[in-house]
Amino acid sequence: MNFLFKYFVKDQLIFNSSWEDPAIDRKLLELNTESDVLTITSAGDNILDYLLDSPSSITSVDLNPAQNALAELKIATIKNTSYDTLFDLFGYGQYDKIEPLFDNLKSQLSPTSYNFWKKRKHYFSSKLPFYHYGTSGLIARGFYYHLKLNKKLRSKVNEMVNCSTLEEQYLLHLELENLLFHNIIAKFLLKNKFMLSFLGIPDAQAKLVEVHNDYHNMYDFIVGSLRTVFKEFPLSQNYFWYLYIKGQYSKETCPNYLKEENFELLRQNVSKVNLVTDTFFNQLKNSPDNSYSHIILLDHFDWFWEDRETQLKVWVEIKRVAKPKAKILFRSAASNREYLIPEIRNEIDYRDDLTSGFTNRGRVGTYGSVNFGVMR
Repeated sequence: MNFLFKYFVKDQLIFNSSWEDPAIDRKLLELNTESDVLTITSAGDNILDYLLDSPSSITSVDLNPAQNALAELKIATIKNTSYDTLFDLFGYGQYDKIEPLFDNLKSQLSPTSYNFWKKRKHYFSSKLPFYHYGTSGLIARGFYYHLKLNKKLRSKVNEMVNCSTLEEQYLLHLELENLLFHNIIAKFLLKNKFMLSFLGIPDAQAKLVEVHNDYHNMYDFIVGSLRTVFKEFPLSQNYFWYLYIKGQYSKETCPNYLKEENFELLRQNVSKVNLVTDTFFNQLKNSPDNSYSHIILLDHFDWFWEDRETQLKVWVEIKRVAKPKAKILFRSAASNREYLIPEIRNEIDYRDDLTSGFTNRGRVGTYGSVNFGVMR
């Protein structure tokens, strides 16, 4: 099924929102005006969050031009429009004057990104919100229609969104878990490689869960993680899952880049972002020695965890481009670091005291571990 994943990565929008909690990142990274960051774009949400700490530069790389097109559109919107336009596009996910907006932003977008969005302007102008588009958006859309057809499920979801205590939320989630996941169809879908490709999970990462995650299979990992998410974090403070339940953000429950009080600071800082469409390894090779004080790899190591030679090649380049005592942060579907080569395990002073435990992995619950430390 890897050919499916490679097809989606090629030029399809996979992630319409980022699935790493930037509140955890910023606490660990302690970015400042001297920070030079290297990271992976995904949906671009987190690089905008990092800008609130005013780093010196952010180089953001993605092999998928669609992901960089999304980040580029967000940056162009911040630079050239208003807060209300930004929130209409990426908060509510709908904008009724999308054609003239894209025409106005044409000079601010690369030809690749402009052409990408001209073909997909309906992502913002249809009855469905933007967050029901892209491959991950199809999952959210399916859930939306499931709610429309299932009155009992819809009632329980509305109760959970509006409940007042964490205990009540958790009990409601247990009821929803029974309705949503404890059936043959859900088990088939969450064990199906085609569906996992839609979610942006390659075969290698699914296998990693089987070997190095405490749950040892993707179905139990997803169900168990969600159970803990809704036990530990109120939905009103968890914009990741609020989005997929509601199909849009609210002004109260949204990423920091969509909060009005942060708009002017973002506008001042977005020029610090350099978007690169290439492999992460190529960006490492093309970077001078001692370029980056902070390196954020998302779950990059998971994708080639069985290829020890590739791990070593990537690691050698990371060490070369890292400034002295650079901070490194990466997530994994694995619950431990045994899948990594000894060099990566032993040449970082890991701060497991800051990353152990579920709450230190963030509000998303889609990873088995967060790994952070200072390079030796």
